Formats: sequence, structure tokens, C-alpha cells
Amino acid sequence: MRKRLVLFFLVITHCSITALSQDAGERKRQESLKTYARNYFEKVYVPMHFKNPYSYKFSSIRLAPNTMESDLTDSLSWYENKIEKLDTMSYNSEYQRTVRLLKAELKEREDGLPNDSATLARHDNWLESLRSDYGELKTEYEKTAQRKASLANRLKNLTPADKKKIVNYTVFLRCYGRNSFGGIVYSAYYFSITPQKAIGLVNALD
Repeated sequence: MRKRLVLFFLVITHCSITALSQDAGERKRQESLKTYARNYFEKVYVPMHFKNPYSYKFSSIRLAPNTMESDLTDSLSWYENKIEKLDTMSYNSEYQRTVRLLKAELKEREDGLPNDSATLARHDNWLESLRSDYGELKTEYEKTAQRKASLANRLKNLTPADKKKIVNYTVFLRCYGRNSFGGIVYSAYYFSITPQKAIGLVNALD
């Protein structure tokens, strides 16, 4: 019994030390990424985009980790929204509006007016002139749907370990600077950074 207790406490101690070591490693990595992200913002972004780069003054920076599960979920949501927009664009496209208009006109002819070949030929020519633009929209829709299906499949097949894996961080940086009128403005920005220090597009927070 005593041996079992000793073994139990040894296992608990080992797990605790491992967890503390991992936490310390993660904190060290985040500090390194913060330094890199701040340097990038100050040495690259500020000189290129600030009205008055010399007025820049750093305020704060923090990181928010994004797991593989949350990253895929966010990407999937983005593609779902894009598909909804493409659906709306497709329905409201000139091609589709013309199709509905011509169908209504043909329906009227079926109800009593003759379907003469000249009218049908005019319809075909009209649609053909619009079909290329609609075809590009349709192709984009199909590619977006395929990408969405691929992401959904990846998300479904993630292992428990993969779900918790950190794939990138969102950087939130706050600073001061002067606007074009000379007034001091307190601004906030966000952008992504990977553990390998690849930086994404910088966006301003409203």
C-alpha cells in the first residue's frame, strides 16, 4: 500500500513539474513574440503608415493564443459568410435578373403569344453576352464551397491533441500618435503572428 502511495505521489509530482515547465516555456515564447511583433510594428508599420511617425509612443501589447480548433472554426465561419454573399450576388447579378425577366416573358408567350424564332434568338444572344461574368461568379462560388468543405472535414477529424495546438497568436497593440490635424490620438491595432514569427496584415481596431 505504501509503495502505491509513493508511486502515486511521484506521478503527481512529475505531472506538476511537466506542466510548470510547459507554462514557463509558453511564457518565454510569448515574451519573445511580443518583442518581435513590437519591433515589426515600430520599425516597419509606423514609418510606412503613420501620418507623423515621430509622434508614435508605445502604450501596451498583449497576445491571445489561437488553437488549431479555434483557427479552423473562424476560417470556416469566414467561408460560410462568403458563400452567403456570393449567393446574394448571384441572385442579384444582371445575368440572373435577365434570366428571370426572360422566363416571365416566355411564360406570357406560352399563355397566348407565339414563340417566334427571332424573339428566342434575341433572348439567347442577350444571355450569352452576360454569361461570362456570371460564369466567373459561379466559379468563385464553387471554389469557395470546396474550400469550406475541406475545412469542415479537417475540423471534424482533429485529434484532441491537435485541437489544443497553438497555431498562431493575435497581437493587440495600443499606442499614441498625432493625426493630420496635430491632435494626439490613442489607437489600437491587431495582427497575427505565428510561433515561427510570420506576421499577418495589420488592422486598426475601431
